[in-house]
Amino acid sequence: PDFDIEHYKGTYVSSSGVEYGGRQRAYRRYMGGSSSNPIYNNPLWTIYEQKAGTKVDRFMMTNEMTIMPDDKTSFVIRAGIDAWGDDRSWFFPIGSSGSRNSGVFAEDALTNREVNYDFIARRNVDLGSMSLNVTAGYNWWDRAYNRTSFNISSFLVNTDKETVNVNTAAEASTVDNSKLFIRSGRTYGLLSLSAMDNLFVNFSGVSEEHSTISDPYFYPAMDLAYQFTDMLAGTPLSFGKFRLAWGQVGVRPSAHRFETLAESGFSYSAYSDPLDVSLFGGGYRVDDDKGNPSLKPELKTETEFGLDMRFLDDRFSLSITSYQNNIEDMLINVSKSPSTGYDTQYMNA
Repeated sequence: PDFDIEHYKGTYVSSSGVEYGGRQRAYRRYMGGSSSNPIYNNPLWTIYEQKAGTKVDRFMMTNEMTIMPDDKTSFVIRAGIDAWGDDRSWFFPIGSSGSRNSGVFAEDALTNREVNYDFIARRNVDLGSMSLNVTAGYNWWDRAYNRTSFNISSFLVNTDKETVNVNTAAEASTVDNSKLFIRSGRTYGLLSLSAMDNLFVNFSGVSEEHSTISDPYFYPAMDLAYQFTDMLAGTPLSFGKFRLAWGQVGVRPSAHRFETLAESGFSYSAYSDPLDVSLFGGGYRVDDDKGNPSLKPELKTETEFGLDMRFLDDRFSLSITSYQNNIEDMLINVSKSPSTGYDTQYMNA
């Protein structure tokens, strides 16, 4: 049957004559009392009574300077910043459908700042039938992130005011704050060689220092391509290229995993109701996730072989590729025996 959604709010009168104003008028449960869940919201209630807003401010800037002493040499200096703030809020008054039926008010305040500096030097060298390109550079990156959140549920009064006074009980409120600080420095180099427009070779290497590990790590790479079309002149083959690549890449551990920290907002339970620390004035304990001062970067090694061919003036083509990946020191959370006093430990497998 049709349902007129126009009058989405009303006053519920209980059997004892108590009036509850501002109740939602919905299709499934026409006009509910203080504890009735409408199951599905009236669309106008969702539009005019519930709120889910966000305000984002963002600032980005990049400056770059290029210095060319001659036509074969260049130096690039680049600096950039990306900073933003995101304020989010949610308000669901009493009578909303689902798990927010008793009312929910929540806010998140997020800030993030990332700074990059790059210094790059390039040099091209002509060697007759060969050419050489050399690139060297350094990158410095810094990130700071902060998030502060609170959530209040089970309103004591039916109101449309976004205030923390809707319920001041400790068990109805949660507050959370998380911070993240990461910094890294990368020194890298690239050597590119081409010969007779047939042979192309690249060698590269990166040494990285990161705030999430104790020692710097190095990962190299190389690739080779040989175009053998000229060797098969007069055959149906119109193009042929062989390629081979090998490289390593490091994956840094997550931040702030060296030490065993403290945590709050926990509870204990066995077969009875849980004991929540917030009901006893709050507190801290040693984190059940054990720190690990011996973390190493996760190392991925990949080898690839390929063959590209075209026939009859490029009317037909055939490509063959074979590759292999191998991951060492994979970073995972490993479950610990309860007798150790910890649940997990972040480590290299």
